[in-house]
Amino acid sequence: ALGTGKEPKKSSIRTDGTRQIVEVLQASGERPLIVALSSLGVGDSQQQMPFYWRWILNLMLGRAFSDHGQQELVLRASPLPYTILRPTFMNDKAGMGQTKMTTAPEKANVTPSLSRTDVVAFALRAIEQPEHHPRTVALTA
Repeated sequence: ALGTGKEPKKSSIRTDGTRQIVEVLQASGERPLIVALSSLGVGDSQQQMPFYWRWILNLMLGRAFSDHGQQELVLRASPLPYTILRPTFMNDKAGMGQTKMTTAPEKANVTPSLSRTDVVAFALRAIEQPEHHPRTVALTA
């Protein structure tokens, strides 16, 4: 879960960090699963959202989305197993345990927001369940 926090400055921390992780793992000969946190609206998941959300999110998060997109390309180009999680808006509420998973081009429900706790729970399940590797999924409430 690499990112700039609430600072929307131009950064390539996701791409650069992921590239370094992949390089180190390849040099070590290890092939552990990488679970990367991206965002609904990145890459082909843009088509999963209504037009007005795409427009708003690209206006607000265009720099972060660009970095997420490049991060995803680094993972896809590597020989390592991965799962890319693209959650919708996240909140700090208690988890409901009812996370919905969709893959492009299936439409995803952008709202309501999803608990960070539920995103973490899904990430843990992805690590334990090999049918999700390699895979890119949208997560919604």
